[in-house]
Amino acid sequence: MKRERGFIMLIDLLLTMLLMATLLAMAVPQVLQNQRSAEMVAARARVLNLANVQSAIALCNSTPSCTPSVGLTAQVPMPGTITQGAYQYTFTDLGGGLWSYQATATGSIFSPIGKDFWTSNSGVVYCGDWPRGSPC
Repeated sequence: MKRERGFIMLIDLLLTMLLMATLLAMAVPQVLQNQRSAEMVAARARVLNLANVQSAIALCNSTPSCTPSVGLTAQVPMPGTITQGAYQYTFTDLGGGLWSYQATATGSIFSPIGKDFWTSNSGVVYCGDWPRGSPC
């Protein structure tokens, strides 16, 4: 009698583990997709923010007796490349008021491949490969 109860308990435990493994296998792709979406939204927002900051600085520079605030100029990154999250961000100062900023997916498990963002002194945020792309 005792052996039967132990065997039934073992089968019950195995069925519970099977159910948990099935639920986990169904949940993992959704978690990855949510993380990819969050990374993509953050990259696009970062590129859009820099485009807005650069536009405000350019407007101020073209207005007599206007000096861009420290809060604006502090948001402009140093020329170069940094990697944060699933994106690599590259700021290029081309001189003469021309610049470009790119967010390129790194190819990690959390990065949505082909979802790159970039902008330049036009202030328009583009989706797709640099220098071609469509406004997004």
